[in-house]
Amino acid sequence: MAVIGKIRNNFGWAITVIIAVAILAFIFNDFGKKTNGQGFTYIAKVDGMEVGIEEFNKACEAVEAQLKQRAPEGKLSDEQRFQAKQQAYYQLVSEKLLNRECKALGIGVGEEELNDMFLGTYLCSEARQIFTDPATGQYNVQAVKQVMGQYDKMQPEQQQAWNKMQENAISERLNNKYGMLIAKSFYMPKKLANYISDTYDQVVDTRCAVLPYASIEDANVKLAEEDFKAYYEEHKNEFRTFEEFREVEFVKFDVNPSEADLQNLADSAQKVYNELATTSKEDMAGFISVVSEGNYDSSYYERSARNVVALFPDSLMAGKSTGDMFAPRMIGNNWVMGRIMNEMSRPDSIKFSVIAVFNKRASEEAKYTFEDQRALVDSLYAVISKDTAEFRKNVATYSDDSQTKDKFGDCGWGTDGTIREDMYLKMSSCPVGSVVRYTYPDSVGECLLLVTERTMAKPKVQLATVVIPIRPSDKTINAMKDKADMFLAKSKDLATMKTLAQKEGMNVLTSQISEMSYQLDGTPYAREVVCWAFGANNKIEEGDVCDQVYELHDQNQYNTTFVVVGLKSINEKGFLTLEKLKENPNFERQVKIEKKTKMLLDKANKLLASSADIDAFASKAGVQVDTVAGIDFASPYFGKMGPEMRLIGSLAVAKKAGLQKQAIKGFNGVYAVQIDRIGKRPVKEDPAMIAQQYLYTSQQKLQQTNPIAVLYQQANVKSNFIKYVSK
Repeated sequence: MAVIGKIRNNFGWAITVIIAVAILAFIFNDFGKKTNGQGFTYIAKVDGMEVGIEEFNKACEAVEAQLKQRAPEGKLSDEQRFQAKQQAYYQLVSEKLLNRECKALGIGVGEEELNDMFLGTYLCSEARQIFTDPATGQYNVQAVKQVMGQYDKMQPEQQQAWNKMQENAISERLNNKYGMLIAKSFYMPKKLANYISDTYDQVVDTRCAVLPYASIEDANVKLAEEDFKAYYEEHKNEFRTFEEFREVEFVKFDVNPSEADLQNLADSAQKVYNELATTSKEDMAGFISVVSEGNYDSSYYERSARNVVALFPDSLMAGKSTGDMFAPRMIGNNWVMGRIMNEMSRPDSIKFSVIAVFNKRASEEAKYTFEDQRALVDSLYAVISKDTAEFRKNVATYSDDSQTKDKFGDCGWGTDGTIREDMYLKMSSCPVGSVVRYTYPDSVGECLLLVTERTMAKPKVQLATVVIPIRPSDKTINAMKDKADMFLAKSKDLATMKTLAQKEGMNVLTSQISEMSYQLDGTPYAREVVCWAFGANNKIEEGDVCDQVYELHDQNQYNTTFVVVGLKSINEKGFLTLEKLKENPNFERQVKIEKKTKMLLDKANKLLASSADIDAFASKAGVQVDTVAGIDFASPYFGKMGPEMRLIGSLAVAKKAGLQKQAIKGFNGVYAVQIDRIGKRPVKEDPAMIAQQYLYTSQQKLQQTNPIAVLYQQANVKSNFIKYVSK
């Protein structure tokens, strides 16, 4: 999108609106011609509703185009391109589900409401983004009306782009309405609010004793099959998954520079440094593009600017002037060096107005030939140079910059580095209040620039900076690849791979992935590994090891990692089986805690039956008594014990003071409690406020939970995403 930035600087903002619509048109033109070649015509079928390959491809291109606008130099990484596909998939599926629900509920968007989303008060987000003037932050209704008025004259692709924008606006409004309908459905009956108010009104003082779970050693807890089954049935809903996931185990071979690599890089950095010192200013951009990471930045910065200090701090800058060098030094994983190309006092920003006149070299629609344009600017310059008051009078009549002509040519403040260098120098050197003449590149037109304000000039430097990443050589990378290949050759299955890794002192890592995953835990982008694990190309089984070594790179392509991977388990959508859960040590730990709870409850209840008070119970159990006063049932906290909701709930329904004869299961252990006093809070909580707080909390939770995502979890989904999106 750097091109749009240049056009905006030269021709005004209004043209970028037309370009934005043109880009949208490009997105939807001819992309659907791609075929999958894999025997299916849809990317997903959700409750029988198909998301076709063609519409998926178009949606991917649309999302990618949006991401490119924000990406450096308009380039996307593999990870970002995949995320665009993810976003397109969920967007299309969500639209299908949302439209179905809204149709059933009779929710729609009328023509008047749709117009309001582009011209009225409640604007849709896409229109607000495209038609907001970045210079003023104001939404340009006139630009929208201009596009609408020219709809019949648009090319079919442009009309399709505008139609898609309207479709997106409708989906956005339907989603808001559907969410609001759900939010408004939350309700607390008055009777329940009154009951909660009465409960909150109680305050109790207690003494308690706890039998901690740690008081029973794990070795003394013997688990039988019925213990696992009982725990599984009681907690089954905790083990439900709404999508298939798989577990893989893998070994990483990280490639780091060798000693020889480091020495060669140091020698290379010194050679580049010598060449940097002798390279001419004219050749500097080309030189840096070859030897450095990143392009030449010819902008001027104060010596105290953050990006300057990060590479060349004050201790290095002190006493340096034009032509002086900064010797190579290591910063992080880079060799960094530099040279001061120039020094100049420059303002940080300039406020100016413009009269722009273009000729037919810029566009065939331009009013003037090259000669007529020159003559007109000659005349305007002669008049305005004598009296700058004439500037405002001539903007509306002669300026071709439609975005600024309605504001008497006012462009606002332009900052150093965002305006063409030759234009900025002209406006920096002329007196404030004067007018200067500027010719656009390739003589497509000229403009008159009236400098109205300017910040004070500050000393700045122009730097040529070279950054050389410290990377391993191809020889080092190939040697590690050979090592990984040898390891794979000996790994016939997952069990063998793990045994071999243990012998060689290597870690075996585990990662849980879904069809939408694009990396393993602790690795860079690894979509191909995910596709292998889900059998996108060949059927695989638990215990299989992939027959190839995967080469992974970080986002900047600096670091290389080789991975040997095997499939540990396949977990279908739905309830995890007990057999799968028993393979997890954490599950067995939870079952043991449950059995400890039953053992401690039996012990505590027997002691309570023969105890007159909490002190007698504590003496028999060999534990201490703690005092917890002022228990407020509006809070889940039980003194220093922290959150103990079950205990608080039991006390809330206690009928009278005294030793409670039933032990209570808590997070820390099993509790025995004696209530010493039941009192009242100084001020009773208003039931209406309780109901209102409930509504607010419910709506906050709704905002954190996408209702459409819940519909997707419950839907019958057949997805071809893993087969179609392998990279």
